[in-house]
Amino acid sequence: DAAMPFGLQIVDSPGMIDIPGTGRGYNFTDVVRWWAAHADVILLLFDPDKPGTTGESLEVLTRSLTGMEHKFRVVLNKVDCLDSTVDFARAYGTLGWALSKVIERKDIPLIYPIYSEGFESRRGGKDHLPLHEFNPFREELIAEVFRAKERHYDNVVTDLERKLWKVEMITTVLMAIRKRMFGQFVLACVAAVLGLVAPLAAAAQMVHKFGQPPPLFSASLGFLFVAVYTCGVALVRGYLHQSERLQSTDERLDAIFHMEYSDFFIYDDGNNYLARWHTVRPKIAIMLQAEKRLAFMPRVAGWEIARLQECLSENKDIWYLRQLARAKRLSQQNNEDADQRA
Repeated sequence: DAAMPFGLQIVDSPGMIDIPGTGRGYNFTDVVRWWAAHADVILLLFDPDKPGTTGESLEVLTRSLTGMEHKFRVVLNKVDCLDSTVDFARAYGTLGWALSKVIERKDIPLIYPIYSEGFESRRGGKDHLPLHEFNPFREELIAEVFRAKERHYDNVVTDLERKLWKVEMITTVLMAIRKRMFGQFVLACVAAVLGLVAPLAAAAQMVHKFGQPPPLFSASLGFLFVAVYTCGVALVRGYLHQSERLQSTDERLDAIFHMEYSDFFIYDDGNNYLARWHTVRPKIAIMLQAEKRLAFMPRVAGWEIARLQECLSENKDIWYLRQLARAKRLSQQNNEDADQRA
């Protein structure tokens, strides 16, 4: 007769502190990231006195929960501590404003204002807020928690889709950079060959036309040619090295991203692509800084990237997996209903 679904596990993490990275003997953001990756529903509880303004809460949202917006539910807890509707509006608005700064989406997620029913009010019984109006939010939130088991397969598919989007975007941008740097390398090689062959051909032509010049003049001219050619090669190598370093800057990466995905910004604002880009851009920068020669990075064939894009397109692999997850969820619901009737 228990209302708690069988197999449901609830993990209560420690509360947030004002200064991130202090007062703990472990990496809190990494631990939260691990638990969030294995969870099906994440409840973010905020108190009215500190609605999303602590330093650690913002760090967790930007580092630990990035890309997991489909899992978490934002809760404004202890609304019975507020004295009036003005205080409630202030706390609700402050929380919404804080979340809008760290969540990459058009609108802020739904905020559940709740309180603990069955306890005396924390304000000595002076109920200035119509607390009964918040009961539907609490019931809806409880229903979301109880549906965690049903959401598991949907979350697995969603996580797979997000990882495939990241792989597709990373490979697309990296291959665009590789193509650009390989083109510059080929031009540099052509310039080096021409810089070596053209003066030698000119010198041979002059010797053939005017005869052998004096030895001292030939030696001076040869030394000058070697010095100029060496300086030219050093300048080209320095230019290539500097160009490779500039590829990992945010400005250059943003320009390449907009160039490669310009078609997706024609008919809409492309917020989904921008949100994914802000997630993968630091990873791409680290990869570029670790690579010695960008022109000779491991190559990903165009058909492989096209296959990824096909998997992510409508009515393809990801869509088919979602239908399987839906069928599995309905099958579990039918089995549970049959067990309850029995």
